[in-house]
Amino acid sequence: MQRQWLIRTYLLCLVSLFYSLPTFAQNDSSVSQKSFFSQRSFGKYFLADIYSPFTKLQAGAGLNLREYNINTNRKALYVFYNETDLAVEVPIYSATWLNRRRQQTRLAISIPVSTNIWFDFTEQITAPILNTDYRFALVELNVLRELNRRHLKNVALKLIPFFHESTHLGDELVINRVSSALPITRVNISYEVAEAALTLNDPNGRAENNHAFKIGVRALLNPSKGWYSIRSVEGDTTKVVPSRRWAEQYAQYQYQQVRGWLASRNAWFILSLEVRNRVQFGYPFYLNSSTVSDPSLLNEIQNNEQRRLCFNGYMGWKFSSNSANIPRLGAYLRAYTGLNPHGQFRNIPFYQFLGLSIVYEN
Repeated sequence: MQRQWLIRTYLLCLVSLFYSLPTFAQNDSSVSQKSFFSQRSFGKYFLADIYSPFTKLQAGAGLNLREYNINTNRKALYVFYNETDLAVEVPIYSATWLNRRRQQTRLAISIPVSTNIWFDFTEQITAPILNTDYRFALVELNVLRELNRRHLKNVALKLIPFFHESTHLGDELVINRVSSALPITRVNISYEVAEAALTLNDPNGRAENNHAFKIGVRALLNPSKGWYSIRSVEGDTTKVVPSRRWAEQYAQYQYQQVRGWLASRNAWFILSLEVRNRVQFGYPFYLNSSTVSDPSLLNEIQNNEQRRLCFNGYMGWKFSSNSANIPRLGAYLRAYTGLNPHGQFRNIPFYQFLGLSIVYEN
């Protein structure tokens, strides 16, 4: 009860702040601009945000484990995977107020929706889909206030009162886990969280060199439900310990260079980094036995719920055919290490991925 009270109080304070900033700006404003259904140019997700609602096509080498390898004859430690994100930020409303000192206060309301599909496209028989994550928020609020100080251009806030994620294993993988008699076939990953984040020096849609910093937190709206559950038909319920940790925190940095030796008018250099303190889910995972020749025998690795730092990074360029426009299409080198980020495999504490990413930002 105390945790829920703290979450509700925290969210209430943030909501009050979100509403007070535009009101304050309007009382001191000389110009007001409002629009419906137009994309905002501020408060955008950082590229390295693991939940960024951008459309991405990513291919690269990732760690190969028995948990999601349906081809037991394939012994390579790293194989090539594909991650495809289909996403959109549905714009609802935006407004800008300009005070007497020519400083902006901006407000935007939107709905982020995304799907992440992870599949093993180099498996020769079926190239199976391994996992699909479905995500949406009922509403996302963003507020930015310009300060125009020497080292602090602006401060921005993001609030998502309700965000849902559910995940589903691919059919071939479920069949393989059943036929291999894994003690855990499927874990139901389904939860709702609230999220809040603070950004310093948001790019604010401007074509200039910029260092931006963000910190944020995501907290379960129903901590007693947890992040996951399992039914008896899906596996041994005694091996799945209900989650106790109910929040995760993250810090992000993004640098954009519009001018300089790394950039040009039509190609912006981007470096985006994230470190996220995530909850490692509390149930075992399985590896092929290294002491016997029979690949059907498995080692069960016991697992306790705990926190793990996960690192995600992108480096590359965004391109535009018109230097007057903000580039939206980019090509990047992407690197990740930490918990496996896909669905029920967030119980696996070590996963690495290195590959190329094509990203389209709304």
